[in-house]
Amino acid sequence: VGIAYAGPDYPGVDVELLPDLEAVCAVPAGHALARRAVIEIEDLRGQQLLSLGSGSQISSRLDALLRVAGIAAPVLAESTASEVLCRLVAHGVGLALVDPFTASAVRDPAVVIRRFRPRVDYAAALVFPAGVPRSRAVERFAEIVRAAATMDQLLEV
Repeated sequence: VGIAYAGPDYPGVDVELLPDLEAVCAVPAGHALARRAVIEIEDLRGQQLLSLGSGSQISSRLDALLRVAGIAAPVLAESTASEVLCRLVAHGVGLALVDPFTASAVRDPAVVIRRFRPRVDYAAALVFPAGVPRSRAVERFAEIVRAAATMDQLLEV
């Protein structure tokens, strides 16, 4: 059993989408935007951004939103890991749109996590080997993940 980006179906794998997840914005605690409950796309105008890179579902969606809004925001650094971006945010390097799982684990007072609009869906899923009976332990783990993988639970709103 595992948790993964939800993507195309793979042979031999059963995929169960975790619904209603969305990317969130990591902001340095001292930044003016940290006082807002929600960061809007227009708020990114003139801000320095950190990116998950062109292969990321979050980054691709954000790039499209910025393009449509006519916002040119410089990307100062890219990483394939939200954890790295959150560490850079803690040092005041810029703002980052990150996955909600990583955001829920940030325990650094130098980083503030805020919802982002327009919503950037985050497709994650529980994955299981196809055709293999699930043990009670696997079923219990899946129940816990389903219960915890809601935006309210992840962000403790």
